[in-house]
Amino acid sequence: MSDDLTFGGRVAISSCLSLCAMAVDFGLLLGDEIKVIWPWVHFPSRTTCCMAYQHRSNVRYFDIYALVYVVTRYAGLAVQVFNIYFSLRIASGVITSPSLCKIWFRYQAVTIQLLLATVEVALMHRVYALFLRNCWILYILILLWSAQLLSMLVSAWLVIPRVAHTETCFVKGTPAGSVYFGATTMAMNFIVLFMISWRYLHLPLTWSRGFLGYVVFRDSTLSLLTILAFTLFLILSNTGAIQTSVNGNMVYYWLFCAMWISLGRLIVNQLKVAQGVGTNELTTEIEIESAGVWHSDTYIDAHAVNPTGVSVG
Repeated sequence: MSDDLTFGGRVAISSCLSLCAMAVDFGLLLGDEIKVIWPWVHFPSRTTCCMAYQHRSNVRYFDIYALVYVVTRYAGLAVQVFNIYFSLRIASGVITSPSLCKIWFRYQAVTIQLLLATVEVALMHRVYALFLRNCWILYILILLWSAQLLSMLVSAWLVIPRVAHTETCFVKGTPAGSVYFGATTMAMNFIVLFMISWRYLHLPLTWSRGFLGYVVFRDSTLSLLTILAFTLFLILSNTGAIQTSVNGNMVYYWLFCAMWISLGRLIVNQLKVAQGVGTNELTTEIEIESAGVWHSDTYIDAHAVNPTGVSVG
C-alpha cells in the first residue's frame, strides 16, 4: 500500500506539472486568442468581418474554428483541473469503489478520444486543402478516422473491465487489448504525416520556405509526432516490451496536455495565416492548372487555392 501511495504521489505531481504547462501555453497564446479568435465568437461588427472576407464560406470557416477553439481551450482546462483533483484523491489513499474506478477509466478514454478526434479533424482539413479538396483524399481520411474511432470503442470494451487497479483506482496493469487502438492511431497519423510531408516537398520553394508553408508544416508535423510518440510509448509499456515506472497513470495527463496545446496552436496559427495577422499579405495564393501543377505564389485568377483551407476568389 505504501508503494502505491508513493507512485500515486508521483502521478499527482506529474499531473500538476502538466497543468502548469497548459497554463503557460494559455498565457503565451492569450494575445493571439484575443486578436484572431474572439472577434469571430462575439461578432461585434459582423458587417466589417464580411467586408474583409467577402466569401461566405470563409465566414463559416472562421466561425467554426473559433467555436472549436473556445470550447476545447476552456473545457480542456476544466477537465485537467478535475483530473488533478482525482490524482490527488488517488495519492491521498482514498478508497474508491470498483464501479467508480471503472467510470474514471471510461472518462479518461472519452476525454482523450474527443481531444484526439478534434486534433485529427483539424489536420485532415489541412491535408484536404493541400490536395486541392480532392474527394478521394477526403474519403480515405474519413475511412481512416472512422476505423481509429471504432478501434477506440473496441479497446475500451475489452480493456476497461479487465484493468488491474488498486482500491484507490491506481492502475497496476493494462490488458494487451489496448494495442488495437494504439495501432490504428499510429497508422492514421503516419498516413497523415506522409501526406502532408509528400505534398510539402512537391510544392514550390517560394511557398514551402515562406511563412505560410513553415506554419502549415511545422504545426502539423509537431502535432503528429507528439501523438505518435505517446502512442508508441503506450503500446510498448502495455505489451510489456519496456518496463518503466512511467506508466499510463502519468501518460494520460501529459497526452491530454500535449494534444490540448497542439490543437490550440493549430487553430490559432491557421487563423493568423488566413487572416493575415503578422504578415504583410493575407496569404500566399497558388494557382493550380488543370494538369495539377503548382505554378506561382502570386494571385492570378479566381481559381487560386489557399492551402490553409480557406476559399479565395
